[in-house]
Amino acid sequence: MVKYRKIKDAKERLRIVLEGLKPGINKSELCRREGIYLQQLNRWTEKALSGAETELKSSPRKKEDFEKEMLKNEVENLKEMLVDQSRELLILKKKTSTW
Repeated sequence: MVKYRKIKDAKERLRIVLEGLKPGINKSELCRREGIYLQQLNRWTEKALSGAETELKSSPRKKEDFEKEMLKNEVENLKEMLVDQSRELLILKKKTSTW
């Protein structure tokens, strides 16, 4: 009797999926050994492959977009600092000026 178990760890799931993709592997035997249903292995495999496809399509642009976003954030922070310093300078000028 096979004792079925829930596998929540993504690395463990990926290990099983990759083992199931090897040539000559009997998926039913793999599922019995790992304590999972064949349908579960098929769902994990489908998700892994679609996720890999999505990642491979978007990977080069992701890094550029991330860098652009970081630079935009840095520019905004510098603008805010400049405005704050200009206000402080104006306040100091008003305090020190003699009327």
